[in-house]
Amino acid sequence: MPGHRYTDEKEFQGRKYHGMRVGGIHRWSYPDGTWKERKATPSDWGVVFTLHKRRLSKAPRGSGAGVGSEYHWLLVCEQWARKEDANTYSTVMEGKKFLVAFKKPEWPVWNTEFRNQRPAREKVIKLLEAYLERLRSQDANHENPWNVETFEGLALDQSETEPAAVILTDLVERRKASRAPARTRRHGTRPIRVT
Repeated sequence: MPGHRYTDEKEFQGRKYHGMRVGGIHRWSYPDGTWKERKATPSDWGVVFTLHKRRLSKAPRGSGAGVGSEYHWLLVCEQWARKEDANTYSTVMEGKKFLVAFKKPEWPVWNTEFRNQRPAREKVIKLLEAYLERLRSQDANHENPWNVETFEGLALDQSETEPAAVILTDLVERRKASRAPARTRRHGTRPIRVT
């Protein structure tokens, strides 16, 4: 069907684009990721995450970008973590992923380096300003991840002790109760889980 293949031209809110259709979902596995962080101030850490990510299911034949394509993404994420034992944390990250630039295998430079294109740095600034504006306009509770059930499930998988399970069950119920009105207000605009 037209508009359903990766290479077909599509339209979203009056803007034409190519690639995966809006609303499509990717699921990836990060089996060998390494997260390195360095503390810069009492509340500020520098982070580097290196890995090969792999699809959880095979890509449809003829779909996706060509081998050798490169992408520059801006990730604006929040991370919730709970210490489970001396060496283990349950972790959920949620946020947004914005395309800054791309480079096809046969191109010598990124698309942001073409003549009359906005440089990557300017695009990142504009994306962050728009994200901040959306965040300021939301009045929902911002203390917990939207996908709280996944977070609690990770913790329960790690914990075999009954006291921890009782504490987590209570926490889940309190979070669900406190977030119900906010979910209704933000229907259709809540953050997606970063994968």
